[in-house]
Amino acid sequence: MSEYPRLLINLEHFRNNVRETIKRCAQCGVTITGVIKGVNGLPEVTRAYIDGGVASVGTSRLEQFAGVREYAPAAELMLIRTPMPSEIEDVVRLTDISLNTEISVLKALDREAFRQGRVHKVLLMIDTGDLREGFWDEKELSEACLLAERSANLYLAGVGTNVGCYGAIEPTVETLSKLSEAAEKIEALIGRPLDIISGGASSSLMRVWDKDMPPKINHLRIGGEVMLAHTNRVVYGYDMSGFYFDAFRLEAEIAAVIKVSDGNGRTRRKAVLDVGSVDFCHADALYPLDPQIRIEQVSHDHTLVDIEDARDKCGLGDKLTFDLSYGALVYLTKSRSVKLEFIDK
Repeated sequence: MSEYPRLLINLEHFRNNVRETIKRCAQCGVTITGVIKGVNGLPEVTRAYIDGGVASVGTSRLEQFAGVREYAPAAELMLIRTPMPSEIEDVVRLTDISLNTEISVLKALDREAFRQGRVHKVLLMIDTGDLREGFWDEKELSEACLLAERSANLYLAGVGTNVGCYGAIEPTVETLSKLSEAAEKIEALIGRPLDIISGGASSSLMRVWDKDMPPKINHLRIGGEVMLAHTNRVVYGYDMSGFYFDAFRLEAEIAAVIKVSDGNGRTRRKAVLDVGSVDFCHADALYPLDPQIRIEQVSHDHTLVDIEDARDKCGLGDKLTFDLSYGALVYLTKSRSVKLEFIDK
């Protein structure tokens, strides 16, 4: 197999980002679940999460939990979506806690947990406007809470919400305060404090950075921003000092160099890379490390980049390096055409 394209994964820099995220979140009384779906559950990255200090690992893909208990027996495994009825047996067997939004699914989890002789933790999701998942009706939410609370095989661990996904609802103080208020009502209903009030995913880190996380929210489900730290730095302009931005990078080899007319009687040098949209999603998903290099066209298998103004003169066989979006990372870690190279220093 060719050495290129290859995804460079710096595990030490990733562990540093995990530790830095945990430290900043702790200042707001927030713990995190390290989400591994962005790297398709790579065991090396999962171990690095745990070595970095997370006590909980989460993903939306059950198969990514395979083997985790062998090298991380103490880690809590969280399914970060509502289970499908067809996978209830596997959810109870493979995970410790799941996010839930359907009363019928709670009943199925209760029956299966009894059959397996286990107690399954549940986090009930509350829709605060994003429209992806969660209870809207307070009466139905109360029914779900009492069902879980009274079950001998379920444990109502807490409540959560999702923001910044489907409905483009931002994790403002006002939006997340709705979750805090709902949690207070549920605690009054069941007569005890909830363990987890989960205020969303990486997008909710802005409340940590601004130090204005609403009261009671004590948990986030973090993946992309601990891996890449891209959105909070580039899009929102937050101070991300202490973080590394090279934990995951793509290296691609120049397979051909061509000269193309710009239509004004001049020619520009272009490089063809043997990596395409099947490997990294789409043209906007990669960011050349050299800002003078521009991605121009992407097919399924090839990428054409303008190298005329590159800082270093590029030629056949040279390597170009790219920072990644979250989507690119998901694709690259699943592509069988991309070699994974782990660096631990």
